[in-house]
Amino acid sequence: MPHIHYKVILNDNVHLTSELYFPEDFCNELFSSIEPYSQYGNSPYDFSNDKSLENMKEGTGLILSPENQPDNSVFATAKIGIELKEA
Repeated sequence: MPHIHYKVILNDNVHLTSELYFPEDFCNELFSSIEPYSQYGNSPYDFSNDKSLENMKEGTGLILSPENQPDNSVFATAKIGIELKEA
């Protein structure tokens, strides 16, 4: 699945590395209507064959809710929380 990698870094320490995903219908719309992706047709990946998501118990918490904008861009937000423990 198309996704975004991210890291949470605080005081030069990496506290979290993960990925954010887009819904399958959004990916298929992107792959079928936007160049250069449209030359490939629907996304060949989905949640059932993505190796990262299949190893997560609750991977659905990593799925963004994209909103199409009037200027043809896409906007999505995510809240990410981590608990820092004293060393």
